Amino acid sequence: ASTIVPGGPRQAITPLALGDVASLRQYHSRWKPFLEEVHALDIRVQATFSLVNLWGDHEQNTGFFHYYSDQWEEDFLGPRHIVDPRELLERDRAGNFIRDGQAGWYRYGGCVNNPHWRTLLKAMVQEGVNAGFDGFMVQFPHARSPCACLHCQQRFRAFLQSRYSAEVLSQRFGIDEVESHFFAATGP
Repeated sequence: ASTIVPGGPRQAITPLALGDVASLRQYHSRWKPFLEEVHALDIRVQATFSLVNLWGDHEQNTGFFHYYSDQWEEDFLGPRHIVDPRELLERDRAGNFIRDGQAGWYRYGGCVNNPHWRTLLKAMVQEGVNAGFDGFMVQFPHARSPCACLHCQQRFRAFLQSRYSAEVLSQRFGIDEVESHFFAATGP
C-alpha cells in the first residue's frame, strides 16, 4: 500500500502479501489496526490491485487455483459464482489458457469481459474498502492478453455492431456475419 501525508512525503509500505497469513480475512485483519492509526493522523492509504494477473498452476492446484478451489472464504467474499476457476481465465484462439512462467507458478490473466471475474474483483475490492483502504491503484491494467474466449467474442461483436453498419463491416473488414464470426483475438 502507499501512503500520502497531506503536504508531506509519499511512502510505499510493503509487504503486499504477508507470507505467514493463511487467508484474505487474516490479511485484511492485519491491515485494520495500521489503517486506523494512520487515518487518525489524517493519512490516506492506497492499496495496489491487479486487474488481470493471477499466479499459480491449474494442473498442480497451486496459488490462485488452490485458494479458489480449496480455501475460498464464502463468509468473507461471498459465494463462488462458478465452480471451476479455469472458467475465469483468458484463452487464446484455440481455447488454451494464456499463461507464461514455469510449472507450479504460471502467470495467468482473468478475463476482464467475464462477468464472473468482474464479480470476484468487486468482492475483493469491497473487502479492501471494508478493511479501511482509501483507494486502489489498478496494477497492470494494460496487461490484458489477446483473449478470444466466448465473453470477449460477444463483447467485441457488440462493440463492432454499435459502431459500424453491416455494410461497413462487410466491405471494410470482410465480416459478413458478425454474430457468427470468430475473432482470433480481441485484445492487444
